[in-house]
Amino acid sequence: MTNKFSITPPPPPPFDLRKPLFILTLALIFSLLACKEATTDPTLIGTWKAADNSAYKFFKDGIYEYQLSYGSNHIRGTCTAAGSSVTITPTEFYEGSGWYNLNAAGHNEEPKTGTYSISGKTLTLTWNGDSPKTYTKQ
Repeated sequence: MTNKFSITPPPPPPFDLRKPLFILTLALIFSLLACKEATTDPTLIGTWKAADNSAYKFFKDGIYEYQLSYGSNHIRGTCTAAGSSVTITPTEFYEGSGWYNLNAAGHNEEPKTGTYSISGKTLTLTWNGDSPKTYTKQ
């Protein structure tokens, strides 16, 4: 006996984008969490001015700027600060109207390490081998 009706398989289901999008979203979230910004103690972030008008600016992304006299940029680089330890690594200097790479200009600045403490609006910063210096938060 022959069958008059032919049976065709059902068409394949359409591609479901939910699973790949979910996996992509998880991968993106993981990469954002894994690639955190440089470590700077949140209490250190801001501008700190000394009595001699020198100043440090610490940014949340791990960048710092040192101003020889308040208002004029002098040196900037990277900063890591946590607990009571701080390390700064100078990478650029300001001259004339722009920032210049220290290494390209023939200056090889070594990282500076030290300790810091904050009490209210007062920062006490002691670089290894130097006397403590106090700064006021601006």
